[in-house]
Amino acid sequence: MKQYFTGFFTALCLFTSFILFIGSQKKSLGNLVVDSLIVKGDDGSMTTIVGGGLITYNTNGKQSCYIGTADQGGGVIRTSNINGKETCYLGTNILSNGELIINNNKGNTIVWIGSIDNKNHRGDGGINLFDRYGDFGWGTSGKR
Repeated sequence: MKQYFTGFFTALCLFTSFILFIGSQKKSLGNLVVDSLIVKGDDGSMTTIVGGGLITYNTNGKQSCYIGTADQGGGVIRTSNINGKETCYLGTNILSNGELIINNNKGNTIVWIGSIDNKNHRGDGGINLFDRYGDFGWGTSGKR
């Protein structure tokens, strides 16, 4: 009886080893589904991947970059300075037009470049420049 059990146990171990060996040869893990993924750096920075975007945080815990889907469903890239103030927005606005917004270190918009969509301009390109306080200074459109 003891020899029967030893033989059975040995066969079971060999079979399990064979299955593990064959399984380890597979190159793909298939789909990996998670709610979020967080990667922490040695310096205290952090990167998170959440539904719809990738977010990076600096060593102060402030958001430094977002790449993903904006609230209205278009794509967007946003960068922020060390204090968490947004410095650049490149993406799709609420009217589904592209735009680039550059802000100074205080968070005030100083440059806007994008597609103008109003009664006079249906998709014409435009550029606006603002002073350091965010007050309008100059602008033009590509419409002739």
